[in-house]
Amino acid sequence: MDSAYSAKYLAVAKMLLDASGGDPARVPWHYAEHLRHEYNDGDVSLAYLLPKFESVDALEDYELEEAMEMLGKVNPNDWPYPEDIETINTEELLHIYDEDASFSDFAETPGTTSEKAELVLRHAIEGVFGDTVDKVRSTSGKYPDENNDYLQQPDGSYKGMFEYDGKKFDFQLEPDETGWTLQYRMTASAFDGLPPITDMSGQTEESARNKGWK
Repeated sequence: MDSAYSAKYLAVAKMLLDASGGDPARVPWHYAEHLRHEYNDGDVSLAYLLPKFESVDALEDYELEEAMEMLGKVNPNDWPYPEDIETINTEELLHIYDEDASFSDFAETPGTTSEKAELVLRHAIEGVFGDTVDKVRSTSGKYPDENNDYLQQPDGSYKGMFEYDGKKFDFQLEPDETGWTLQYRMTASAFDGLPPITDMSGQTEESARNKGWK
């Protein structure tokens, strides 16, 4: 079922768009609804949100196709309330998933939501961390938003916490010439909750917890 959907959904979305004169807003909802799909691995397709696409006039055909493809298989945790989405800025969508995108540029975009800001930070962290992380927050547990400058520090880095495997980690994320540099360490409370280490080779608990952290 998943393979059959993956093979045809993009062609169906393009057909609907072409039949609507290239205007996503004119795609009938009762047709777009047929693009709904839940994958066996828990991911979902948001291709049915095609009628909510906006800012498509300046896009090339291949860029619009990329945007539709991006929503063809997503983690539902990244898009927790799809029914509440009023519009999808297609140019911004492409920007979010661009590996070379600057988070500072995105954070200054008018109308940025905490969920989108968290998503950008998560992708940047995961790109270095090498695995999926959750709940990117400030050190006080707040969502990244305009009140905490989206976790950006005066020196241009980003600091906060994320969760991995049920444990919290402090992190510092800095842009560099090749992408991102990430430093992270388990929080003191999470570290204290670990089982005793029988052989630490002479290390103190504090030195073990802070290993690799400048």
